[in-house]
Amino acid sequence: MGAGAARKDRAADGYQPVLQKAIDAKTRQRTADLDSDGILTRAHGLKEVAESDGFALFLTIALHLLLLCLDAMPVLAKVLSGATAYDTLLGARHRTSRKLYTEELEVQQICARLEHDLRRHRVQLDTADRMSRLDHEYQRAQAERAAAERAELDARMERIMRTRGTGTLV
Repeated sequence: MGAGAARKDRAADGYQPVLQKAIDAKTRQRTADLDSDGILTRAHGLKEVAESDGFALFLTIALHLLLLCLDAMPVLAKVLSGATAYDTLLGARHRTSRKLYTEELEVQQICARLEHDLRRHRVQLDTADRMSRLDHEYQRAQAERAAAERAELDARMERIMRTRGTGTLV
């Protein structure tokens, strides 16, 4: 197997340059056979001929108009034939789609407005709850302060009464 593979490689190495030369020759021949006058060259030549002769220019313009009419014929036939049942159905489908889209936008707008109102109501409730808690804390602090002042006044009064009570006895 090793000897057969080596012989095959030697044959391929010898055949490769011959194959490359044949490919190059065919490529050169094909390039030479190609027509050098392409469609753009021919169109440019036709333009020059049409510009040099008035009748040729008229024929060129007439030919272009004829080709334009032939190209536009399906559109013209469609316009002149009027609306078909398919066109009517397609128009109705388009109007329905636009109406559904408009209604969908309205629903989204209403949902967004309701969501906004819900958030605003939650903020109002939270604010009212905080205000109530602050008011309750303030009233409790006022009551504690009043109780402390009352206790201090009672203590002073008791001291004064004790001082007077002991002062009258002495």
